[in-house]
Amino acid sequence: MMDKAEYVHMLNATMCATTRVMCAILENYQTEEGIVIPEKLQPFMPPGMTEIIKFVKPAPIDQETTKKAKKQQDGGGGGGGGKKKKQGGGGGDQNLPSAMETMSVNES
Repeated sequence: MMDKAEYVHMLNATMCATTRVMCAILENYQTEEGIVIPEKLQPFMPPGMTEIIKFVKPAPIDQETTKKAKKQQDGGGGGGGGKKKKQGGGGGDQNLPSAMETMSVNES
């Protein structure tokens, strides 16, 4: 029984970090339309996704930009029935340029 060591071999993630490989593929093969599948992986892909995986939803950053543009186009909401703006230093980037203009450096 103890004559020689037996090792368990698994195919999942052998010799590579799977999530890092996936991130590298996504970063290097991303286009405006979707993710282009590298040639060596195409035989392993399901039908209809052998060459490209198309995006089906807009990117969250695009949605945020669209929402901001829509708010500015609507006039900023001034009707009073919406959320109240926080007072103080917790504001977003909207007041940043004016805050920088009035900023000063005090020596102690």
